[in-house]
Amino acid sequence: MVNRKLHLGKLHLKKLQLGKLDLGKLALLLTFIVLLSFNMSGQGVKVDAPSTFTGEAQSVKRLGTVVLRETVDPWDPYLKTTKMVPAPRGEDQLVGDDLATEKKHQLKATWDQKAQGDNSKEITTSGPGPELKTNFEGNTFNLYAPADNTIAVSVTGQMISGTNARIHTYTETGSSLGATTLSGFFSGLPGIVPFKFDPKVIYDIAEDRFIVVCLAAFDSTNSRILVGFSQSADPGGSYNLYALDGNPFNNGLWTDYPQLGLNQNEFFVTGNLFTDANSPQFVQNVIWQIDKYDGYSGIALDFVAHSNSYFSVHPVTGATSLYGPQMYFVSSEIGNPSIMYLHIIDNSIDNGGILQSPNAFTISPAIGNSVVVNQPDPGQDFPSAGTRVRDSYYENNRIEFVMNSSVVGRPAVYHGTAFLSPLGPGFSNFTGQLIFYNDIEIAYPCIAYGGSQHSGGKNRSYIGFNFCSETEFPSNGACFVDESGFSDYITCRSGESYVIPISPGQDIRWGDYTSIVNRPGIPGEAWMAASYGNSQGREVTHISQLNLPVQVAVDKPAPIDRDLKVYPNPVVEERVMFTFPVKEYGRYDLVIRDVEGREIKRWEEYTLRIGDATIHFKTGSLPKGIYFVTVEGGDGSVFKGKFVVN
Repeated sequence: MVNRKLHLGKLHLKKLQLGKLDLGKLALLLTFIVLLSFNMSGQGVKVDAPSTFTGEAQSVKRLGTVVLRETVDPWDPYLKTTKMVPAPRGEDQLVGDDLATEKKHQLKATWDQKAQGDNSKEITTSGPGPELKTNFEGNTFNLYAPADNTIAVSVTGQMISGTNARIHTYTETGSSLGATTLSGFFSGLPGIVPFKFDPKVIYDIAEDRFIVVCLAAFDSTNSRILVGFSQSADPGGSYNLYALDGNPFNNGLWTDYPQLGLNQNEFFVTGNLFTDANSPQFVQNVIWQIDKYDGYSGIALDFVAHSNSYFSVHPVTGATSLYGPQMYFVSSEIGNPSIMYLHIIDNSIDNGGILQSPNAFTISPAIGNSVVVNQPDPGQDFPSAGTRVRDSYYENNRIEFVMNSSVVGRPAVYHGTAFLSPLGPGFSNFTGQLIFYNDIEIAYPCIAYGGSQHSGGKNRSYIGFNFCSETEFPSNGACFVDESGFSDYITCRSGESYVIPISPGQDIRWGDYTSIVNRPGIPGEAWMAASYGNSQGREVTHISQLNLPVQVAVDKPAPIDRDLKVYPNPVVEERVMFTFPVKEYGRYDLVIRDVEGREIKRWEEYTLRIGDATIHFKTGSLPKGIYFVTVEGGDGSVFKGKFVVN
């Protein structure tokens, strides 16, 4: 459970000339203060959502296993409709063609007149952008468009990168650990249609495992959510495979737009459900709440499906550690993205968790509707596909998230922060800032944790995005955000040409996703997967490592010098055991020294997760005497203590 402290400040009660204050008056005063704080902060109103409900607990059996690096798909077929699925009425510009060409150029002209005027003062920067480190070409292009990039990175720097419709695994230097197609990865599942799409991947920081998800089929009969849980920390190794029904309530719908989340004990998939008609319409959103340990173990997978009426409900995963047993989700109002919703599943499956009716918030400044993005050729514009929540993370009792937006008809990114109140969701608060640049047009954002400000626990973040302009081909880049605003942007991969349709009528939008994640245990390091236009006019993947701007440093906890909890002490039965708290995920050495400081034994490179660590070892080879044991991290001694061998 995340430790939440209530910071109410100091309430200075000066002498009142009213005599003694009885308990009744004190209770009335406290009630008034709470209500006043609620009204002043403009916090959320509970939404009457009778369509929000939690289904019965279910389970599905494991359908097979696969070793990713050994999977071969010699055919690698391409079969995909070029018609986009429409969003619900009012979800702006998801299909892009609703905005006539003449109207688009009117908006551009309006921006050109105003870009250097009043709106330019909204740009506040915190200095230089992130540093670009290791970067390399990503997944092989196989004619699928849009690219739908997704990436997950482990504490050791191994990673999975997914696109429509391939999975590649890499080391941190870009060396391949194996690759396959989505069809090849899930080929052993019986009764699943060949066409698979919308991959998503996520890394479990608590269990050092990967999870791979994709969808199958565009109809209610065959719709499936396919899930692979890794059996080890090796992204190219063995996976347990499962299939969830994409029509979970048997009401003639199918699932699209998957999004993933994790908490301490469970795994979450959300998806939007559409009708089977030739012009499919959005009907509902579903959240699958899944026991992740079942998946890692390969036993029957226990899960619950929660239904709600909100479009693209986005699960929020902890950045440096996983919280729980509750799980947070955020979404925006269809047609009015400045209305944000905070959703909560209040407990685990085993403890009867249910999806609560959400709280609604009006975010400030307002979120502009998304608009098209220009390539240098005005006839080859990109739709930026709606203002739903694209990415998020949880850290320091805050939810950071990003969305498409606009400023005076010009594409922009919205960075929002939800401050979660310990008094309950209704007392939380949403705020944000618009991010845009005069020389480029940005869309499809993603966000990752970049460290905390020393004072107040304020989060620093990387924000990645695709960009182009009337003079620059489709590229991708990133900026850095802290309490002073957003930085200059950097280009991670420059475009080489227009992105053009492969066949008449093909969708040339950038895709529903870019992806950026912080690397666990390495403060300030992040990895992004995004697209650019190559010399053949195709949108292909580039993977980039980002570090903090030169002037910015991550606050690391100072080394602590304190006795370890050692038992039994004095040692008996030739074995000693001790525990110590781990404050930061990383690699540690365990060292034994004698009273003169000489090193007797060293165990290197223990990867420890946040929490209470336990280590024990035999002492039969040690002569009687006093010894010192230290646990050493990158900054030297973190914990130390002594034990006695009799």
